[in-house]
Amino acid sequence: MAEATSFALGRQSALAEAQGLYRMIHPECSAEELRELIAVPPRIERVLRAYAKAHVEDAHWIEACLKFREALAEEFERLLCAGRRGNGLPRSR
Repeated sequence: MAEATSFALGRQSALAEAQGLYRMIHPECSAEELRELIAVPPRIERVLRAYAKAHVEDAHWIEACLKFREALAEEFERLLCAGRRGNGLPRSR
């Protein structure tokens, strides 16, 4: 149950951050630039996972951060799609 609650809270936080980033889209700040801010580059992810493997005591937090970035990316893309359909800022799933 605690893991499900944690996931739901993480998803809500990801949605809140995605909404803030979505509002930043304007001619000088594109959706693509914001995607780059959200993404964890593959090389960085590999390094983080290698560190987590070597330092098990930190593995949970590293995995949680990576999952949050994935959730943030998903929420941001949902907002972009909803905005193109004219639906405004949709609610989280």
